[in-house]
Amino acid sequence: MGNLSRPPKAPDLDGALAANYPSEARRAGTTGTAVARVRIFADGSVGAIRIVSATTAEFGTACKRKVTGSHWQAPLDEGRE
Repeated sequence: MGNLSRPPKAPDLDGALAANYPSEARRAGTTGTAVARVRIFADGSVGAIRIVSATTAEFGTACKRKVTGSHWQAPLDEGRE
């Protein structure tokens, strides 16, 4: 893939984060992080999701659930949609 004139832009995922936050972590008041590699198609839909790193497996799962089914602002390739 070449350089994009506009990379994909994530939607507001705060509501999805709250809905998918690991319940044990919520009860314990703990926080965590997850880093994901996500394939975004030309129409802004989400393809493959791979968790690169996560504080715990539960945070990785929550991240995956959060991104699954989301719709991103489509990327532009050299001015073409």
